[in-house]
Amino acid sequence: MIHSAGTYLRADVEVNDLPRGLGARHTAAAAITAVSSSVAIAISESTKRISVFREGKRVMNA
Repeated sequence: MIHSAGTYLRADVEVNDLPRGLGARHTAAAAITAVSSSVAIAISESTKRISVFREGKRVMNA
């Protein structure tokens, strides 16, 4: 069963150190990893680059 699609995940944490030009998808990925023990992957729609986030920080950009 699908509970939600296209939903913005909000974490009660401010993400300030992301490079300029990264949008809501990357901010949500950074925020969710800052408040949980998880890894998040975000793919840029415009550049098709892959970013991996852990502990609120971008740890890989390919």
